[in-house]
Amino acid sequence: MAHAFGPLGVHRIWAGHRADHTHMPAIMHAAGLRHEATLKELFRTQGRWHDVTTYTATVDRWLTAATPLERAIVTGSSRHADLVPRPSVPSIRPLAASSV
Repeated sequence: MAHAFGPLGVHRIWAGHRADHTHMPAIMHAAGLRHEATLKELFRTQGRWHDVTTYTATVDRWLTAATPLERAIVTGSSRHADLVPRPSVPSIRPLAASSV
């Protein structure tokens, strides 16, 4: 989301899911999205009509809960590279030449 709000210049992100997918609200909230609406009987599949729950985030509201790294990405801070944890990479030795 930081990349969308920062380098891409997006103001608002929208997402939705079938209302009967009960695990999705926690995922949406964890991503920083807030419930906006439930669209009743939006589409028909599997022999019945389904409701869709929608979520949104705007850049100003999302930034209030963003991490320092996310804020740096949004603002274009040159320091954001310093905030990224560097994984330790084991050294790799070249393979010995085989005698075929």
